[in-house]
This record gives sequence, structure tokens and C-alpha cells, in this order.
Amino acid sequence: MTRRFCARCGKRSERLIGALCRECYLEHEVSVELPKRLRGYVCRECKAVLKQGRWERSGSPEEAVEEAGFAAVSQGLRVRGLSRPEVGIAFIEARRSSPRDYLTKYRLEVKGSAGGERVELSQEVEVRVRLSLCESCQRRASRYYEAVLQIRGHAPLTERERKELSELVRREVEARRGEDRAFISSLEERREGIDFYIGSAKLAKQIASLLVAKYGGTLKTSTKLVGMDESGKSVLRYTYAYRLPRVKRGDVVKLGERVCQVLRLSRGSVSLLDLATRRSFSLPEKQLARAEILAGEEDAIKGMVTEVVRGRVQVLEFKDYKTFYFDIPLPLRVGDEVRLLKIGRSAYLLATHLEE
Repeated sequence: MTRRFCARCGKRSERLIGALCRECYLEHEVSVELPKRLRGYVCRECKAVLKQGRWERSGSPEEAVEEAGFAAVSQGLRVRGLSRPEVGIAFIEARRSSPRDYLTKYRLEVKGSAGGERVELSQEVEVRVRLSLCESCQRRASRYYEAVLQIRGHAPLTERERKELSELVRREVEARRGEDRAFISSLEERREGIDFYIGSAKLAKQIASLLVAKYGGTLKTSTKLVGMDESGKSVLRYTYAYRLPRVKRGDVVKLGERVCQVLRLSRGSVSLLDLATRRSFSLPEKQLARAEILAGEEDAIKGMVTEVVRGRVQVLEFKDYKTFYFDIPLPLRVGDEVRLLKIGRSAYLLATHLEE
């Protein structure tokens, strides 16, 4: 085999890579290039990680710090002089270097080929990860909002309704934590209802639509021009005014001569149970606009089935310890817990676990 000379060091070699021997090629032509200062960023509030200029949701604070350093290395890394390079980045450690910074270490394993030869390189890299605020949390801190979600009832909301509705709104916002402007900047408890100031108009609309789907009721939308952005585009603020239906789940209403319990409400429809015949049926919500509301679910009395004989059910109620009888074609069993409602001289057995 013909021996040739390396153009750089002059050493004879049977195989050259270009015009260089293997040693000179690896020393001068192959490199793993990284910025002198590698920095990663983690939002100190929501633990989102900055990746490719965008904040992305992460896991625990420890995982976020590790991800931020990994993102900084992978984004800044350039491999020169190798064909088909394979890069492995392994986390080594992270330690707190200041109240706002972590110093993280990673090991790089780079594999590739040069002139038909397999090449492997390894080195350690340090990344400083800074705790800052993402755009969404900056806006939240400044009480920024794009929409107001107003929740109202036909009467002042009960404490139970306030708690249930507030938990639903907070749960939906939390489920989208990490998304842009997915936060409640503030809320106002009013006598007539609750106002949620939400960072994202899109999210506010989604929650308002969910309320209609879950509870029924009505939704009205209005907009207000509040200014212009830097590009000259109009900046709008939205108000989603949601009103609960006149009746709510668990209410007992009178429709003509029928006494019924509201089982479910959704998008303009109400599912009811006739407490005499035990038959369920549905009506458009608007048909209950003038129905007489006899009582709410909170007025029910707990009881227990004490005897079942040929469809006749004996129930002992726990308030005055009186016994009531109901003809119900359901396979109830002795010991089943039930709820009763006493209106005047009449007693009604509310929907059982077999009917709800």
C-alpha cells in the first residue's frame, strides 16, 4: 500500500482523511462546539422550561432544572467534521449556586465516522440554570386578563354552589397550567355571584361552555375595545356572562299535578324523575321557567330502607324517626340509604341510587 504524507505534520500514513492523518484530522477538523456560556431558564412560579424560545410545562422543580440544562446543551451543540454524528447527553448533577441559580453538569457522548473510521468523543459540560418568570406568570403578577367570566344565579348563589363552581373553574385552569395565559389573575366574590378575571379569553370561553354543558343555563358574550397593540391591532376584552338555570340538580318541582325531581341539566335540556310513577323524562329547560320549585336537595332528610315486601318499601327517616311507606317497583334492599322530602302532609322518596 502506498504511503502518503500528512499535509499538516508531514508524518507518513497509509490512510489519510482528506490530506491529513487521523491524529491531525481529529485534533484540527473534528470538534464539539458549544457557546462559552450556556444558560437555561426555569419559571420560578409554574416551573415551565424555556425551549427554543417557548415556555413548556415541566414536572417537579428538580425535573425542570434538569430539562432546562438539557435544552440549553442540545440547542447550542454543533458537531463539526463527523458524518452522521450521534449525540448522547447524560445528566450528572445539579447544585444551588445562588438563590436564583443552579449549576448543572452533563456528559456528552458523541459518535460518528470520519474517512470510514469510527470516532468517539466525550466531555463534561456545565450549564447555569436561572430561575426567572415566564411571560404568562409575568402577566399574572401584573394582574393581566383578557376576559371576565361572570357566574350568576336567578337568586344569590348558595355557599354550596359557590364552592362547587369555584372548584370547577380552578380545576379547569389548573389542568391547563403551563399553557400561555392559563391563569386566574383575580376574582371577586359578589352577592349575586362570582367574577373570575382570566388571562386567556380562549380558556374563559372554554370554561363557560363547559358550565353550560354541565349545568345548563345561558351564556352571553360581550366585547370591549381597550386599546391597540404595537402592530396597530385592536385589543379586546371579553365578558362571558353565565347564568345558572332557574332550577338546579336535586330540586323538586311541581309541573301541573306532577311532583318531579331534577336529575340532570345540560345545554337547554332538563332530565326529571316523576316521584309518583318513578318514570324519568326530559323537557326543554325553557318549559320549567314557571315551574313551582317546592324544595332543594339541601332540604332532603336521610333515611334507611327497613322492609321490602312485594314492591312496598318501608323507610325510617332519621330526623324524627318516623316510618313511611312507598310503592316503588325497584329492587331496593333492607339497609339501603335513601333520601326523603316532606312537604306539608306528604312525603316523597327522592331519586335512589338505582335512578340517579
